[in-house]
Amino acid sequence: MSVEWEPSATAELVEHVVDYAERYDPVVAYRIYDDVRERAEILDDQPRLGRPGRVRGTREFVVTGTPFILVYQVESSTVRMLRVLHGHQQWPSD
Repeated sequence: MSVEWEPSATAELVEHVVDYAERYDPVVAYRIYDDVRERAEILDDQPRLGRPGRVRGTREFVVTGTPFILVYQVESSTVRMLRVLHGHQQWPSD
């Protein structure tokens, strides 16, 4: 399997990291970015590692050590990253 990121998911991750960098520490923020991207690759070998998602057909992977949750779909030969949520985000929005 391969892990593919939707452009919107990449944009969300970048937005979260920039926000963190502005509020706290840029060095830590970019380390978090690398950690999230690296940990997403675990799903390449273990696509069902995340819990069933709150939206039908999705799964959610909590990236330990960060406040982020990866929302993804498992397709025939691809793990498709759909969203990068902050743990405090309401999702799906009502």
